[in-house]
Amino acid sequence: MEGKSSGPAIPGQDSEEKAEWYYVPKGDSQPKGPFTLRDLDVEWRTMGLRSDSLMWKNGMSEWKQLYKVESLKSMLDQSNMEVARDLQQANLQLSSITPQSNKKTVNYYKGPDGMWH
Repeated sequence: MEGKSSGPAIPGQDSEEKAEWYYVPKGDSQPKGPFTLRDLDVEWRTMGLRSDSLMWKNGMSEWKQLYKVESLKSMLDQSNMEVARDLQQANLQLSSITPQSNKKTVNYYKGPDGMWH
């Protein structure tokens, strides 16, 4: 199996640092891993990992899609909040450089020739 590992777990080390997660990339049949939660976050942000990616770690009875793994949902929620914040900032920046009204008022009138001008 190919993947990133931060080495063996250090006694007393936070579980976030343990390289224990594996996932199957879209269109691939070979699992990648083991990954720490931080590594998974990087994979998520660089589009290697998707919400429907199959996930597994020791102790799980079967592979599950990421969005169905309770302990990984916070990563999705945090990322979604950051995306929403970034979109809001981008919209604010665009609204400051985009003219608020680029519409011209056009008045039509019927001329003596019966045509609208």
